[in-house]
Amino acid sequence: MGLPGETYETVEATKRWMEEVHPDKFGFNIFMPYAGTPVYSNPQNYDLIIYDIPEEHSWVKGRQGEYQCYVATSKLSSGEILRLFTELFEYYTHLINWRPGVGSLTN
Repeated sequence: MGLPGETYETVEATKRWMEEVHPDKFGFNIFMPYAGTPVYSNPQNYDLIIYDIPEEHSWVKGRQGEYQCYVATSKLSSGEILRLFTELFEYYTHLINWRPGVGSLTN
């Protein structure tokens, strides 16, 4: 969530894909480019805004319910990305009946 160029349409396309494919489990994170990468060094070339990030948050994914978002696109603010991430993470875990850190509950 929050990849360069992310829009409501790309978020909806991902949601439809999850509903169609219905994977056993998934990985879902908020994008944060690493320092020194082309995206980090030139965010304007990638339709991305990168906000100041505290050093202690620069490498960690976060914990459920405590996620932060330090990026935005021209179509989605950091607050919208965080809200959509939170809503869709919960939706996807219920959709496939899966809990993070646990194998498929349908097996």
